[in-house]
Amino acid sequence: MSETGGHGGIQISGPIMMKETNLIEREFYQSIFPFPPPTIPRGGTVPQGLARHSRIAQHTPEIHATLRNYVPYYYGLEQGTERIVLENLAYGLEHPQFFDVKIGAKTCSMGELVAAGRGASSAWKKKQKLKMADYFTLSSKRGFRMVAVSCFPKDGRKELARRDPSLVIRKYFESAIKGGGSPIALRREASDKVNAILSQVAWDDYAMIAASILFVMGKTSVSSMRPQWICRVKLIDFAHTYHRSRLGRLSDSQLTKYSRNFSQGLAAFGHLLGAGVGTASPHGRPMPHA
Repeated sequence: MSETGGHGGIQISGPIMMKETNLIEREFYQSIFPFPPPTIPRGGTVPQGLARHSRIAQHTPEIHATLRNYVPYYYGLEQGTERIVLENLAYGLEHPQFFDVKIGAKTCSMGELVAAGRGASSAWKKKQKLKMADYFTLSSKRGFRMVAVSCFPKDGRKELARRDPSLVIRKYFESAIKGGGSPIALRREASDKVNAILSQVAWDDYAMIAASILFVMGKTSVSSMRPQWICRVKLIDFAHTYHRSRLGRLSDSQLTKYSRNFSQGLAAFGHLLGAGVGTASPHGRPMPHA
C-alpha cells in the first residue's frame, strides 16, 4: 500500500496509517472531522502520539459532516510531525487487492503553481508539462487515470493508464474468484458506493484537483464472524482540494470548473464500473453550472 493513496511517506500500523501531507490536506480532514477521537483503535501505534487539536482545527468550521462516509476516517495529527493519522482501509482483509484511480481531466491549476512560488513563466512551463502528461495518459480524454491496480503489478503508470479501463475493471474484480469471491456482487457493491459518492451535492463546493478514488477488495478475517468478500471504496488524496469558503489560491469560477471536472471524471469511471451489473448511470448526477 506504500504506493497507493499518496506519494510515499506512508507508515502502516495495524488499523491505522500515518501519511506525510501538506497544510491543504490537513485542513480538509480537519473540516470534516473537527473533533477526532482522543485515542486510536487497539492494535495501532502512533510513534509520537496524537497531537492536541491544532489552531487550524479549532478555527476550521465543520463544513460537510455527511462526507465522512466517503473518505478514510481521520484520527488527528501525529505530535511534532506533519503526518495525519487515518484508518488503514486494508485492515482486517486477507490478501487485499487495490485499485487506485486518479479522477479529473486536469491534475493541476495555474493558480496553484503561481501560489506555490513559481514565477509566471515557470508556472506556465510546468502547466504545459502536466497537460502533456494528462494527454498521454488519456486523462484529458477519459476524465480519469488508472494509477495502480493489484492485478497488473508489472505495469508502469503510463502503461496502465493507457489500458482499456473496461478490461482492467473486469480483471480486477475477477481476481476475487480464486478466493471464493463473486466478481459481479463485488462490482455491484463498488458501483453502488461510487453512485452514493456522486449523489452528494456537497462536493460541488470543493475544487477536487488530482483527488483519487481507492477500491480495496478482500475477504474479511475477523474471527467472530463468517468471512466474506467486501469492497471498500473511499476518496483519497486531498493535497489540492479547496472548499468554497476557503478558496485562497482559486477564484470562484476556477472552483466551479474543477468541481465539474471532478464530477464528470468520476461519473465517467462510475459508468464503466456499473456497466454489465445493472448499476451504470450514463451521466452521474447533474453537474454544477458555471
